[in-house]
Amino acid sequence: MTQSRRLCAVVFAALCFALLSLPYLSAARQSQTTSPLPQKAVTLEDFSWLAGRWEGHLGPMTAEQQWMTPRNGTMQGFFRLTDSEKTPKCCLL
Repeated sequence: MTQSRRLCAVVFAALCFALLSLPYLSAARQSQTTSPLPQKAVTLEDFSWLAGRWEGHLGPMTAEQQWMTPRNGTMQGFFRLTDSEKTPKCCLL
């Protein structure tokens, strides 16, 4: 597996893990408290901060993400990994 594919796989796996584990982390935190406080359920709107363009650099490569704001229960994103000569990975999320 090339370095660019490995980076894309790691970024995608981390994002999926974070999105899928939030309800479980919230439930675990609530069960550990002695006096449970009312907590709202995690919704897609809680990820609205992610909307916009994000960019990071790893050596000669640039990782970019573009996210749309949540609407009607959906939020689309795009991931692109590039270097100075090519685009080894693109993902629609």
